[in-house]
Amino acid sequence: MASYNKTGRSRATRHIRIDYWMLRTEAWRSLKPSEIALFLILLERYNGGNNGTIGLSIRDASRLAHVSQNTASKALNSLIEKGFVKRRYRGSFSQKVHRASEYELTHVGYGKSLPTKDFASWKIQNTVSTQVRPRLNLGAMSNDGVM
Repeated sequence: MASYNKTGRSRATRHIRIDYWMLRTEAWRSLKPSEIALFLILLERYNGGNNGTIGLSIRDASRLAHVSQNTASKALNSLIEKGFVKRRYRGSFSQKVHRASEYELTHVGYGKSLPTKDFASWKIQNTVSTQVRPRLNLGAMSNDGVM
């Protein structure tokens, strides 16, 4: 049983939970190390009630994950594409108010809605063409060009 202090907060230490079924998904197994690092950073910033308003700038993401800003940007876009996070607000430094982008974790409910778990249905795209290409028969030719 958790003990509480006089303000009503738990004295238990915070932890990050990743369920085993999530690790077995095709989307998780396709993640690169930089993408896993940024996902853990987003999980670290989640406090149980701020899903959908988890702020993370590319500059902070690159500093915390020890990667370049370009790699951090690609990793966040990959997490969005694979369905682990959704971008709720696109940050900008060209406007009068400078705000970082805000994200939602899809394996946790947003507001009163249930978790969407979009990553569970993500599949690897087939990059190999199924079209048969004609082959050239070069076996009959010799080095000097005479058959």
